[in-house]
Amino acid sequence: MKTIHPDDQSIQQFIFDKDHCDKNIARHINACQICQKMVAGYQELSTDFKAQEVPVLDFNLEDRVLRQITTQLEREKRSNRYFFAGPIVFIIIGIVAILSYIFIGEMKYSFGIEDLSIGFIICVGLLIVTLFSMDMMATYKSKMNKIDFS
Repeated sequence: MKTIHPDDQSIQQFIFDKDHCDKNIARHINACQICQKMVAGYQELSTDFKAQEVPVLDFNLEDRVLRQITTQLEREKRSNRYFFAGPIVFIIIGIVAILSYIFIGEMKYSFGIEDLSIGFIICVGLLIVTLFSMDMMATYKSKMNKIDFS
């Protein structure tokens, strides 16, 4: 016949809370050498834990954690300030494109370039400026998030 040993939780209850431990489990543990070895191991482990000194921190951990949380929340608020930067840039590009279309005759006369070429040059230039601006903004945000102001 196979012997069924109690699980770890039942053995720990036997060690630390004998009043509420099942009597069948207590009888088994008192009779079984394997379970007694486990009880002895848990008791030794408990004694070792109680003998360890409580670590003393030279700072208030709670304040430090709360400060980090509030700092993170402030960073998120700051990053949300520039949420509308992309649409604003595209609106400005649209305005410049409309103005360029209106004054294309003047530009053709000034530079001596065909209509399609002027539009293409303006669009490519605006695209490059936009991409550089977006990259510069992303780099700035990442560097600001890395700075710890505390």
